[in-house]
Amino acid sequence: MKKYRIKAYALNHIWYREDWIVKAKSQKDAVAKAYSQEGELEYSNQSNVETCRADFDVECIEKIEKEEV
Repeated sequence: MKKYRIKAYALNHIWYREDWIVKAKSQKDAVAKAYSQEGELEYSNQSNVETCRADFDVECIEKIEKEEV
């Protein structure tokens, strides 16, 4: 499994940013896991991450080569 950082914007009533760290076999799998909230939420500028989003837009996907300290 590879480790990916996904930066995305989620829409509920307003757009807000979410950064996810997920372990996945591919980038496509990583996006699916972030969409379904199967990963480690690294950052969100929303106080509570919504369990039901109206939309989810990926800004970038970054493969993490090594564990960051």
